[in-house]
Amino acid sequence: TEYQWRVRALSSADESDWSETWSFTTETETSVNRDEIPTQFTLNQNYPNPFNPTTLIEFSIPNSTNVRLEVYNITGQLIHTLVNETMNVGHHTVRFDGRSLSSGVYIYRLSTSDYTESRLMNLIK
Repeated sequence: TEYQWRVRALSSADESDWSETWSFTTETETSVNRDEIPTQFTLNQNYPNPFNPTTLIEFSIPNSTNVRLEVYNITGQLIHTLVNETMNVGHHTVRFDGRSLSSGVYIYRLSTSDYTESRLMNLIK
């Protein structure tokens, strides 16, 4: 888009001539940077780890698919489902709040129809 403008001064007693015309152009990036589109599923280590009381879990998915992100205690009992929905291709971040949990080791698992991976995280209060 091209923008143009000019100015002049006005007072109760006088007014100036219009200035010369200035312009600038803005551009909108419409192409997709292919380096930013994931080519494979990844589940990153949560950060920070150990954490108290919140941590971030990052993952990438190379195609739109149904995603489940769940947290289990060390005995394998499901504690919380953080995500259970169809998600678009890309890099995603989910915040996990362990405020209501005891200190200990927890397992988070990312699963789709094509991929499953688990990692450990440590809650220290």
